[in-house]
Amino acid sequence: MCDSVIGTLLNIQDKTKDGLNTCQDLAKICIRDQLHPRFDGKKIYLPLACHTLSRNEKTNFCQCLRRVKVPQGYSLNIKSLV
Repeated sequence: MCDSVIGTLLNIQDKTKDGLNTCQDLAKICIRDQLHPRFDGKKIYLPLACHTLSRNEKTNFCQCLRRVKVPQGYSLNIKSLV
């Protein structure tokens, strides 16, 4: 679950749940107009959701994860993964 949340926040390719099918479903049920897919001639554009972080916010988030301290054995050494 943590992997999905981080993937969505950081907008990691193939880790986010905000794909074309999801956006098309929102258009079918006529909700959240700002998230409907847009067609620009030859390419489909998927707008970013409001919870997607900017580049600066992503940097701050990763720096926070890098500095986090948890009890031994509580989690992976996340510092080595960031």
